[in-house]
Amino acid sequence: MSHTLVTLAPEVICHIIKELPIKDSRIFLESCKKLYNNGIYAFDQKCFRAIPVRLTKESLDQAKQILKDHSIHFLQEIFIRFRTGLDVLGPERLYIENALISVLTQGLQSSTQPLTIRICDHAERFNDPSGGCMKTVAQAISVILLVEPTRSFKVQIHNLRLGNCKWLLHYGRPFLGRVQSLELRFDHYTTESRALKGIKKILPLTSNLEELSFSNNAEAYLSPETFQQIIKKSIPKKLKRVNITRVSIPAAELREALFPFHDYLRELKLEDVVFQDESFGEFVDYVINHLAVTLDSFSVKDIYEDRGDDVFKIYDPIKECREMGMEVWGFDIMKGLTCLPA
Repeated sequence: MSHTLVTLAPEVICHIIKELPIKDSRIFLESCKKLYNNGIYAFDQKCFRAIPVRLTKESLDQAKQILKDHSIHFLQEIFIRFRTGLDVLGPERLYIENALISVLTQGLQSSTQPLTIRICDHAERFNDPSGGCMKTVAQAISVILLVEPTRSFKVQIHNLRLGNCKWLLHYGRPFLGRVQSLELRFDHYTTESRALKGIKKILPLTSNLEELSFSNNAEAYLSPETFQQIIKKSIPKKLKRVNITRVSIPAAELREALFPFHDYLRELKLEDVVFQDESFGEFVDYVINHLAVTLDSFSVKDIYEDRGDDVFKIYDPIKECREMGMEVWGFDIMKGLTCLPA
């Protein structure tokens, strides 16, 4: 090890650590004890902002060891992902639940940053009628809230299978009140009527919800009746972001659904949406007159119009938005209006 490197000020060493790739940073630190002592803080800050966790003994044990061995004051996210083919049943569930409680508790107690617990079901995972994975995570978070109800953190749930809504309902307002972002997944395992029963019960309890997404993997488009029933079910008025995928709906009904959120809505994303009655232009006019002042982002991809005898794709929705007058109203086309990549 060069004598010059050893004598570098700790601030310089920290800067070097932040600029190097993680693998090279590790090698650099391990080359000398003095460099390690002066740079480990910067290394931990760089590498441990997020910790991924799977609901297996091996993954949870590894997460516990990382939290024990490293400074995690900069931890911002614990990412819990359900892998394909995974279910949590029997004696294994109790161990995994306790280990997850330990990981979450360590993270919450050590971090000085606003912490988010992100839960993501695998898009290709088979149906989980027992709700084992979601129940385990919800139970672990509920235990933490019971012991330390004032602990500050947010929960994001991605790819939530509609059949699992009933398990979230079981843990009630203390858990659901922490949910900041919720992505509802429709697929061929769950009929619309069955799905709505659970959704309509949990949404009124998500008092701090800021983002709501509809992810439809079923063959059929989501009907306007179903969409209306979900989004109008006592959702908090401070909803800031709405993402809509594979819905067939008239512009008037979409406008009515979004109306309660005018004062807070900042991002709106539409993907693979069919506007009934040739009404895309009508919806753009609504955005110009009611949302353009508050929206930071309006994103569109694969927009269609149902013209009665057939469904036609609008190949350049951005052009149509401009022609309808977005620029006249001062909406920043280059910054806020985007066409999502194919």
